[in-house]
Amino acid sequence: MGLITDYFMAESDEDAARTIDWIGGPEVPADGTEAYPVASLPGIEPLVMLGTVDTLLTGRTFDEVLADPSGHEVASRDGGERLVWALTEALQTALAEADESGLEAIAGPWSESEEFSGQGDPVQAAEMLIELAALVRVGRAAGRSLYCWVCV
Repeated sequence: MGLITDYFMAESDEDAARTIDWIGGPEVPADGTEAYPVASLPGIEPLVMLGTVDTLLTGRTFDEVLADPSGHEVASRDGGERLVWALTEALQTALAEADESGLEAIAGPWSESEEFSGQGDPVQAAEMLIELAALVRVGRAAGRSLYCWVCV
């Protein structure tokens, strides 16, 4: 069984939390609600794996990332098997401001982190980061924040 992780931009924690019960994630709304554009990054969970990206982009320690209250659980079901997580403001700002070459530069170290078990591909990691950064730029221009919808 894989880990489904869809990153999306929502106007508030309350709006993001509504997606917890959407069977197909933020791209498949319930009851005629508007769908959210997503960056689907299978297996790239928001706390540890994106926490590592946060450290690489911002220079903060992992402990500082974990202590940042802007990164937090928004909604949870089934003992955490379904989850919506808000990403830190610092990470969102860093992604929005990063250019492709900056993202490509951190993709190598990120793909070599222990979370990838030595199996990371720096080219694929760069593509994921570039896709995520593009989503963040568009969303922040509309006053939205970055969330992750997780389903085990």
